[in-house]
Amino acid sequence: MDEDFDINSQLNSDSDDGSESTSDSSEEESIAKLERDTITWLMYCRATGSLVRQYIESSRRRIRRFPNYRNGRVFMITTLEEDPNIAFCEFRMYPPMFVHFTHVLRDEYELQSG
Repeated sequence: MDEDFDINSQLNSDSDDGSESTSDSSEEESIAKLERDTITWLMYCRATGSLVRQYIESSRRRIRRFPNYRNGRVFMITTLEEDPNIAFCEFRMYPPMFVHFTHVLRDEYELQSG
């Protein structure tokens, strides 16, 4: 692998088809177009990075941790009673669906509360 990559030699080798080499003006046009395309691509990369960063910041949710002196059952009950949106963030279900789900687990699969 050559350490010294020369864009001009690359353009010349791509355009050589047994005919004369391209003129200096067409090489300069090709290089100018390549530079414009590269700058445009970098601008799209920057815009995409900015949009991804905004999305991550807006969708980041703070996970609440229950204090050590409380157990998981107390945390679950208080979370379900506080706000349906907080319950959805914690359990990915709204409180009525969560209660129904626990009844299904208890009644159909004979799991015990605890």
